Amino acid sequence: MNKQGVKMKKTSLWAGVLFLLFALPQGYAANQGKVTFSGKVLAARLCNITTETAGKTIDLGRVRSHQFTGEGTTVGGTDFTLSVRNCGEMPNMNNTHRLKYYFVSPYIFARVVNGNFANIQYYLKNTVQDSVNRDSVGIQIFAKEGSEAGKVINITQQTLPTDTTAGSGYSGTQLGAKAKGDTFDITLTAKFYAVTAGSSDKAGKVASEMTFEVFYE
Repeated sequence: MNKQGVKMKKTSLWAGVLFLLFALPQGYAANQGKVTFSGKVLAARLCNITTETAGKTIDLGRVRSHQFTGEGTTVGGTDFTLSVRNCGEMPNMNNTHRLKYYFVSPYIFARVVNGNFANIQYYLKNTVQDSVNRDSVGIQIFAKEGSEAGKVINITQQTLPTDTTAGSGYSGTQLGAKAKGDTFDITLTAKFYAVTAGSSDKAGKVASEMTFEVFYE
């Protein structure tokens, strides 16, 4: 009887030790802490183009042909604003960097200026079919503000992307996007562009177009 009693006590003690060994990792010592993480991954979404911006026509005004000083030079300068809303969050200046702008056009052309392949300039071709300056004058679009201020906007011939993995886009910071009420606004500048040298072939009507979209990520 004593032997059985001793055996039962040993069995109970061993079971208790096993329980403690398995339970120990679930507890926390005084020098341990637990950190819990949570978050959410949001997909980039397209912003809505405002009614005032959609289908906008920019009047570049009139300039004189003699104002062109050479191939690859620009004349004039008309500022215009592109506005978007419903991007997913209320616009504020702390999230303009989350905007991604893309510009495309079937009329974008690249030109080597004065035979210098280090000086390749992109411009929108004149689409007025019967204009005598169709091949001598185009339009260039420049960033007005942001880190790209004064630089020509890179418009591509590709179709508008379906997400932000495509290259050639600009962040809101690069284009100086501003939060105004319920919209994000950027200002760009359109200028007449001399495709050829001289001024005798510059007179005539000029028109072109581009399409853009804005993602918020």
